[in-house]
Amino acid sequence: MTIFVHSYNQKSLLDPLTKMTNHLFKTPKHLFSLLLFSIIFSCSPIKLDTTKNEESSSLKDPKDMIISIILNVYKSSSTKKDSLSLYEISIVDGLLKKDITPAPKRVSGKWMLSFLNAEHELIKNTILDDPLTVEHEYVIGNEDDLKFEHVEMQLEKATLTVRARYSPDMKAILIEKTDSLGNPSAAKLFKIRE
Repeated sequence: MTIFVHSYNQKSLLDPLTKMTNHLFKTPKHLFSLLLFSIIFSCSPIKLDTTKNEESSSLKDPKDMIISIILNVYKSSSTKKDSLSLYEISIVDGLLKKDITPAPKRVSGKWMLSFLNAEHELIKNTILDDPLTVEHEYVIGNEDDLKFEHVEMQLEKATLTVRARYSPDMKAILIEKTDSLGNPSAAKLFKIRE
């Protein structure tokens, strides 16, 4: 039985190992330096330029703004006058394809909404249907003789929503309901807070 012993030069084995370890230990030094620099620069204060945002918000075109009014309307059982309360007035960015239709005069049984300036002079107004009166339509009769029937229902409470193009001179909203003779039977004034 013969045993072969092969001797290796120790230097030849250690050279690649040394090169590899030197390379491995050299990289973490670079990584540590990079980490240190990133920490230093991330801790420096960042200044934001807020002047651009302030200028753009102050220079918004009022034609690109919408005023939205939401009112709660209640049928009064004790008096003949309906009452209403303001739920929300908001002014938001947006564009309406069509603005509210102007109203030349009051219409009996309808609501009139008017936008007023600081001196309570009229800017624009519109007529609104009574939200407490709802009209339903249904079909009656047999197959040969079908008819549409219209029924008017009176609600105890309802929500009234109006959207219009905003104007910076709008300072108040006047809402009036007219009686059967065309005279105001209920009126309420709300201030617009910007």
